[in-house]
Amino acid sequence: GMDQARPIKPFDGKVDQSQLAAEWRKWKRGLEYFLEAQGITNQRDKRNQLLHLGGPDLQDIYDNLPDVNNVPHVSPDPPYYNVAIAKLDEHFQPTRMRTYERHVFRKIKQQQGEKFNAFVMRLRVQANRCEFDQFGTEVMESMIIDQIAEKCTSEALRKKILEKDRPLSEVVAIGKTIEDVELQCKEMKQNSDQENRSSVVHEVHQHRQPHPARQSPHAYGLSSFKEQNWQFARAQQNGFKRDQRLYPDQRAVFRPNRTLPGPPARSQQQYAYQQKDADNRMCFACGRRGHLKESANCPAKEAQCVQCKRIGHFAKWCTKRPQEGGMLPKKIRMVEESEAAHNPKRETDDICFVMGQNVFRFKVGGVEIPMAIDSGAAANLIDLATWELLQKSGAEVRFRRYTDRAFKAYGSEKTLEMLGMFTAVIEADGQQAEAVFYVARDGGQCLLGDETAKRLKVLKIGFNVGAVRERMVAFPKIKGVVVEIPINNNILPVQQHYRRVPFALEDKIAQKLNSLLEQDIIERVNGPSAWVSPLVPILKDSGEIRLCVDMRRANQAVLRETHPFPIVEELFAGINGAKKFSKLDIREAYHQVEISVRSREITTFITKQGLFRYKRLM
Repeated sequence: GMDQARPIKPFDGKVDQSQLAAEWRKWKRGLEYFLEAQGITNQRDKRNQLLHLGGPDLQDIYDNLPDVNNVPHVSPDPPYYNVAIAKLDEHFQPTRMRTYERHVFRKIKQQQGEKFNAFVMRLRVQANRCEFDQFGTEVMESMIIDQIAEKCTSEALRKKILEKDRPLSEVVAIGKTIEDVELQCKEMKQNSDQENRSSVVHEVHQHRQPHPARQSPHAYGLSSFKEQNWQFARAQQNGFKRDQRLYPDQRAVFRPNRTLPGPPARSQQQYAYQQKDADNRMCFACGRRGHLKESANCPAKEAQCVQCKRIGHFAKWCTKRPQEGGMLPKKIRMVEESEAAHNPKRETDDICFVMGQNVFRFKVGGVEIPMAIDSGAAANLIDLATWELLQKSGAEVRFRRYTDRAFKAYGSEKTLEMLGMFTAVIEADGQQAEAVFYVARDGGQCLLGDETAKRLKVLKIGFNVGAVRERMVAFPKIKGVVVEIPINNNILPVQQHYRRVPFALEDKIAQKLNSLLEQDIIERVNGPSAWVSPLVPILKDSGEIRLCVDMRRANQAVLRETHPFPIVEELFAGINGAKKFSKLDIREAYHQVEISVRSREITTFITKQGLFRYKRLM
């Protein structure tokens, strides 16, 4: 029966004006499914179900439509439902230009780090706004496929699309597969690199027999002098003397600039005791206890030293002494993206301005760090010290040892040295977003880029005059100035009738009237008025409302004061020789001039809430 069917939700007529047409089409589709499922075919019954299920918003719109009850009775079943649907379709006809929506559709591209499914969903939503479906599903899918081929970040997917024509479902499946495979390959490569480093460390500790003299350093199974120096540092940590343990014939290979802060050389018995009590030994890569430098749990295994540029230890535990006269890294004051990035086709230059202000704390990968909000930056930059802090604190990040961009400091042609990039979740005041961060060796401050800041809603670009106006209690007025409006008393006053307004605008009109009352711009009229003019509301493109009064009849009684207008030549002559010019723009200047009490009656206007009149010029 009817009560067993699942009802549909009422129509929401309070959505944004730009989304109203799409909301109506979606709700009407659900209604048609419901009527078909219930087997309702009678036109009058269908019309009644339309209004009943539509709710108050749809009923108010329907009641104010013209000729909605003009139904031709040419058959036993008059088309009540068809006429109602046709009138509502006409009412909800979108007013925005489809050309602009198609422009927005063509501008959509996959962002760096954006999931492929999220990119496709954005294209689907915008395609519905463009109403591509009216030309058929095949046309809409073709438009989406073309946009994916042009604006996706995967070169492999682009090649697959260009190989042959494929349906959208197949393109989406291929794109998701390629995305998963690329992520898995990167993870496997990182794991392989870690295993290779571990195998080198293992070989160093196991290889202790005497070696033939004067062989190439690579003959010892080491990949470079970097690993050799690391062997010596590790040997010192375990209490070995250089001449006793590591290739006595190759002493020249190990030339540390300073002695590590490890324990002094000890006997074999003491070293054996240390091996048993590994939990108390210190790691001379990160400074923590409980593991050795080659441990997979060491937070410094992926870190690059600021002093020697080597991977695997923090600068505090570096064996290389910094150069005399060297300068510490300066803070990045301004960074721009270099044209010599890994992607040579990129044409835009991303510029970041950091002036030491707008620094707030954000959670990146679950770890709280300070970052400066920079509206001029197109990328998120992390300095080395903060990156080491994230590693030590166990931040949840996906790090990659390469970057897809290159950056340079403002005023410098030298490209900044980048250590890599990582993807992590950043949090701020309950808002979350997944973003890409670039790790720079130089710089002492982290930058939060424009796009990520907007996604976190911590950066808003634009004017907010409307919000200020709502918070104001009294609108400013010029002190000591009261205007007297000259009235021709020979003109008979006119009391015009109230003009009804669309039901959807009544709440906005009431809010606007209350705002004008609070700002002391208008006042209520208690009692009869000789002059009454109708109200004319104007709906702005932004959705706000402007209240106008039809003063054509009232203006006939206002006496004009004639003044000659200056000509352009006179204005130019008046400013001849001037060097400085001032531009003054008074906000709603008319409302800042007060009207005398006896001149206010002619400004009286009628609304559904009663009579009002202006206390200021209108």
